Amino acid sequence: MDALHYFAMSWLSPELLGLTALGTFLGIYVGAIPGLSVTMAVSILISFTFAWDVNYALCLMVGVYMGGVYGGSRTAILLNIPGAPSAIATALDGYPLAKKGASLEKRSAYRQSCLSSVALLA
Repeated sequence: MDALHYFAMSWLSPELLGLTALGTFLGIYVGAIPGLSVTMAVSILISFTFAWDVNYALCLMVGVYMGGVYGGSRTAILLNIPGAPSAIATALDGYPLAKKGASLEKRSAYRQSCLSSVALLA
């Protein structure tokens, strides 16, 4: 029963959900800036969260990572400038679709997949 409690802790605690949401929003901005990678943001974040409780620190880092992957895709699709190294393939497919006007559907699908993966990892 204790294992189930620890597994469901991130869905039941409002503090952990709030930290994951905050990390996701911060990660979107970090991922959208070309030259700042998501792994760099998480590695800098480790030094700030070193003295925190493990659950709080991991929720914030997961949020920054997943938000950064999504943020890198936004600039890749709209401007053909990948904000993160993981968005290079997204730039190859997404920018031509954005020029045709089909970017709104693709961005909403990518947004939903990123947000659902944050909910599953948190």
